[in-house]
Amino acid sequence: MRQPSALRGLIGCLAIILAVAAPRSAAPAAKNLAHLTFAGVISEADRHYLGLEKSAPFSLQDIKAPYILLEIMRTGCPHCVDQTPAMNQLHKLVANSHLKDKVKIIAVGEGDQAGALARFKAAHKVSFAMVPDPGWEIGTAFKIQGTPTTVVLDKHGNVLLTEVGVFNSAAGMFNRLKGKVK
Repeated sequence: MRQPSALRGLIGCLAIILAVAAPRSAAPAAKNLAHLTFAGVISEADRHYLGLEKSAPFSLQDIKAPYILLEIMRTGCPHCVDQTPAMNQLHKLVANSHLKDKVKIIAVGEGDQAGALARFKAAHKVSFAMVPDPGWEIGTAFKIQGTPTTVVLDKHGNVLLTEVGVFNSAAGMFNRLKGKVK
């Protein structure tokens, strides 16, 4: 028996709502990313913030902090733009807390067509490190389905927390971060 078109439409809308309302925290397929390497060249200020001896390539083990928060994003993503103020606030919360030397924040941006990442950083006054991911290798390692995706991991590559989509509360994410960082 065929369903009336209004019922089919309602079922379709419910399916979309359920898909959007599904829990946003989901661990990436890879549980350990100790091999993760950042190939994109970063600014001198970002190199200094991360405590690196060289700007590229570098690995998780090269970063002078036991935990890393990665914000995997795209400069042309409107959701990534929407999340930037919360990320800037989160960076301030971390920098002014006991986590200052324990957590480093890195935005990993797809590609870097003609300096798009540097322009994004300047336009949005991003105070944490931004690293280009020219071939989307890092995005692929995490099997990213959408941006932004926030991932907290230790420097051995163990994923501790994943948040897919925009979080609007820097304080809420800061509290979640405090719960994961020892």
